[in-house]
Amino acid sequence: MVNNGLNLEERLQGLVQQAPDRWRLDACGVTRSARPIPTLVHGDAYVPNTHRTRVLLVGGLSGSIEDVNRSLDAIESYVEGGDALAKEVALSAVPCGNPDGLALGISRSNGAGGNPATGYPPPDNGYYGDPHNPESRYLWRWISFNAPDVVLEVRDGIAVRWEYSGPVSRIGTSLNAYPLVEEGSLLNALAEEKPNNLAPVPGLLLTCPADALKPELGKLWAKLSQESALGSSPARLVLDARRGRSPLDVARLLGAVYGHKLNPVIYTQGVSLSGRLRLKELDPEGEDPVPDLVHMVRGYSSCTLEQVFGESKDGSHLAGMVWADELTAATGEKRYAEQLVEIAELYRPSEVGNVPPPSDHDYRPEDMFYGGAILGRATEITGDQTYTDIQVRFLLDAGT
Repeated sequence: MVNNGLNLEERLQGLVQQAPDRWRLDACGVTRSARPIPTLVHGDAYVPNTHRTRVLLVGGLSGSIEDVNRSLDAIESYVEGGDALAKEVALSAVPCGNPDGLALGISRSNGAGGNPATGYPPPDNGYYGDPHNPESRYLWRWISFNAPDVVLEVRDGIAVRWEYSGPVSRIGTSLNAYPLVEEGSLLNALAEEKPNNLAPVPGLLLTCPADALKPELGKLWAKLSQESALGSSPARLVLDARRGRSPLDVARLLGAVYGHKLNPVIYTQGVSLSGRLRLKELDPEGEDPVPDLVHMVRGYSSCTLEQVFGESKDGSHLAGMVWADELTAATGEKRYAEQLVEIAELYRPSEVGNVPPPSDHDYRPEDMFYGGAILGRATEITGDQTYTDIQVRFLLDAGT
């Protein structure tokens, strides 16, 4: 650990205290050492409608103290713009995208074999445990769904240079900016094609020494404060369109992806099958999933529970059959519902007061769902209230 004299969290908390109604301190991800990647999130960052231009400041991707200081100076420049600037521009910030590199004092590295300053777009895999460069994946995903109108990156340098990516050439021209041609950079990748299956986000890059940063940003703030200087980014427009979809539109999209396999038999698969059957009830003109589901579950419905589940008779697997009563209702075939009732019988405790056998003695919330999903359906199928009584007793004994 290097003592560089910068307490980043303390600086950010101080900025929030200067404008407590404007920002909240958050994180957009974690590093390989489990250090948060800090963010300042403006109150208008995610609201559906705002007249303000949404700017996302990104800095410190190199991990150098100089780059991080430039990003903090940029935030202070925004604060110094007062209410007049805050009225027109909503600034959020990722002031240090490489906090491990900053802490270790190793510029252009994160200490785990990665470099968050380059390599964009990141590979499609590794989003759940990349050993070398998790920062780039967190930044890539978070920025896309933040969908600012423009991403502003600041870097320390010996001379002033503005560069732009994407459809901000009009503002870029007013700043004497050059097209950004840095291969693998975050800004270039965000401005091309369909990042995260959304749409581009334009970018501006300012490289300059410390004494030039605030005067240069003053030019940008003045430009962005002009009405209609910069419209919503293409990514923001895509998210707005998604937000306008009806629940049924969203259900159709989900039904096209989920509920098309049951192997392995587990609750996530079973709930998806149930969802496709329910979607058909809501959307009679849509695809009929029944023939597909009958074919899919044929091998399970003709087997014993021992053959279906083997040693995996815990609640998460048993709840993989929650679709059974609905498929019986759709086809008239009783064997599906009968198999679900067999599963419910497994929940009968050997002695009064014992936890239902498939459930954990620690009274996990997941087991409350698994048991309720099976036992409630069994009561509805048979009219036997004792199945529901088992679940009620389980909930009461949990003491929650």
